[in-house]
Amino acid sequence: MPSFDSKYCLTCPYRNQKHLPPEWQQKRDNVPLEVEDNESDILLVIQAPGEAEWKAGKPLQPTTKQGGTAGIRVEQSWGRKGKQRADFNITNAVQCFPGKADGRDLPPDLQAVQACSGWLRDALNDGQYRQVIALGDVASLAVGFVVALEGLSCEVKHVTHPNGGLKSADLDALWE
Repeated sequence: MPSFDSKYCLTCPYRNQKHLPPEWQQKRDNVPLEVEDNESDILLVIQAPGEAEWKAGKPLQPTTKQGGTAGIRVEQSWGRKGKQRADFNITNAVQCFPGKADGRDLPPDLQAVQACSGWLRDALNDGQYRQVIALGDVASLAVGFVVALEGLSCEVKHVTHPNGGLKSADLDALWE
């Protein structure tokens, strides 16, 4: 199994995927997900990968399942507003799958959010983002912390997670 050799992974509770059953453990070269770089000046930050994202190795997958429709809702919203995935760089506040309980994806552990803040800081410093859209409380917390710590000057939109009661009209308004 690949190791988590990044300095950011050393304190992460998801390191080495021991919290996941064997069938969910990934064997790809780079286990933590990376920023999907579409050369955009807008960064979309989601809470953490769900099961579909973890298996695909890419953030925000358009799936429909119990408790996991964020990707499909965002993709449908883009379609209504004439946008597409390539219009955004996409990442997660936490780069590894937190696991499941009772059929639902678990929220990320705060220790993982802290560990992954280095990944997020690097993404925000590497990209020349004019806008960052943080979807959900975890993403908002992480983005707010890094933007304040780094003194970055970009517009930040903090919105409810698409699975947390965000109305379609409010989701559509993000892309204007």
